[in-house]
Amino acid sequence: MIRRALVPLSAIVFVACASAPPAKVPQWSAVPRTVLDAFCVEARAEGLARENPVNVVSSTQPVSAAALTGLAERSMKALHNAADVAEQLNANLPELPIDIASDVCPWNAVTRLDRRRDSDVMVVQVSAPFVNPFLKTDVGVLLRLSLGGESSLWFWIPVNERNGKWIAGRVRALGVQE
Repeated sequence: MIRRALVPLSAIVFVACASAPPAKVPQWSAVPRTVLDAFCVEARAEGLARENPVNVVSSTQPVSAAALTGLAERSMKALHNAADVAEQLNANLPELPIDIASDVCPWNAVTRLDRRRDSDVMVVQVSAPFVNPFLKTDVGVLLRLSLGGESSLWFWIPVNERNGKWIAGRVRALGVQE
């Protein structure tokens, strides 16, 4: 009896997943503060002290091949031409300002990463939002955390629209270091 009930249930789940609409890319005039706030909460949970200065590049940055490789691995997909995919993606991504106003983390806005100035400071860089090329129902931004541009860690922050507002989902670390 249980076996007969599972067959129709699995068919319903399969049809529901197969018919999910593709993700909608936000048409933002700026990356909202919820993106950085979500990352800040995650970073604080991992031990980032409130006193640590963190610079945020104040406009979106291009997506790197390394980050896409990490996103593909997280989505359990193979990616053989990461540089080509990154180039194609970047050709369609707008440059957006990033809202760094936050009650959660004291961000410092910088116009660009400067390896000399930022050599002992954590720096955050964020991409414009895009549909995950490996999971078409997922939309979000890539975030790079580095120490002055070195020892980078990459994160995927999914975003979803709820009641006309965009909210950030759970921050997901990617298995990529540069």
